[in-house]
Amino acid sequence: MKSGGLPDTEANRQEYLETLIDYYAANYLTPPEVENYINLARKKDYAQTLSMVVNRDQATSMEIYRALREFCDIPKGEVFISPSEQKGFGSPCFHGLSPANFPLSVSPRTTS
Repeated sequence: MKSGGLPDTEANRQEYLETLIDYYAANYLTPPEVENYINLARKKDYAQTLSMVVNRDQATSMEIYRALREFCDIPKGEVFISPSEQKGFGSPCFHGLSPANFPLSVSPRTTS
């Protein structure tokens, strides 16, 4: 950074790191791999949203359904959330619940 004339600050280091990540992604990942990582990031965000909705005392079944639908609409992809990140996700109301007895369908939508 100093050779480029930039002061060594936290903001400049963060921008440099993000530039290196972008460079790596552009040069070493295929478009499907990039899409998989984007979908993984979206899944993580929607998982947090779903967890917040489900754990809210006043959440209605329709709010839970919508949050679950948004989560399920994201393509699965080939990259997965690590088991350590999966811990803590979920809600007591989902424990022991199987798709067979879930009252709302969450199967993937198909396009015609």
